[in-house]
Amino acid sequence: MKRTWIAIIILTLTVAFCISAFFVIESKGKRLSDLINTCAQEAVENPKADLRQFAEKINKEWSRNSTLFKSVFIHNEFSEIETLLNKLYVLAKQNDTETFYEYCNEAASRLHCALDDEKPKIQNIF
Repeated sequence: MKRTWIAIIILTLTVAFCISAFFVIESKGKRLSDLINTCAQEAVENPKADLRQFAEKINKEWSRNSTLFKSVFIHNEFSEIETLLNKLYVLAKQNDTETFYEYCNEAASRLHCALDDEKPKIQNIF
């Protein structure tokens, strides 16, 4: 009987950890996506804005969460998002607002898709 209770406790803790990790990843991903979209929108609305600051903000937020995302996302998805975000520095140096906006939208879209792929759905189980 003691082993049964230990197994129930371990199973409960494991499920609780997985559920809480899902919500943490979801909130950090949403925060990063919102930051990318906000910076892209500000870059378009204010053509004289410093794109380097936007690229720096986005990449700092990505750096804070990259280890967490790397452990959850498929390697290819992670690499594609990281490559897009690293290209923002080059575009900021060139002061290419239109391409900066496009890369931000593409990165946010891929981040959203990667987060959506990690959601538990019946299609993902079967």
